[in-house]
Amino acid sequence: MFELTLSQTVSGKTSATVQGWVDTRMERINFGNSKTAKSFTHVMYVLPNSVNFGGAAAYAYVGYGQSVYWDSYASTLLVLVHETGHNLR
Repeated sequence: MFELTLSQTVSGKTSATVQGWVDTRMERINFGNSKTAKSFTHVMYVLPNSVNFGGAAAYAYVGYGQSVYWDSYASTLLVLVHETGHNLR
C-alpha cells in the first residue's frame, strides 16, 4: 500500500478523470524487482471524497484486477466484496 499524490486538483473532477490520471502515474512507478502496476493481481484505488462519483460508492471492471472506491466507502465490507467480485476472472 502506498499513497500517490497528483499534481492536478481532483476536487469536483469525475472519478473516471482522476482514475485516468492515477493510471498514467502508476505506469511510471517501479515497485522494485522490475514490477509495475500491471504486475499485481488486484489494485484498489481510493479517491478522496471531493471526487465526483456520480452517486456511486465504487466501481470495478469485470475480469480486470482494478477497482476504484470513494473514500467514504473504501472500508465498507459490502462494497469491497461486491467490487472485488467484479474483478474475478
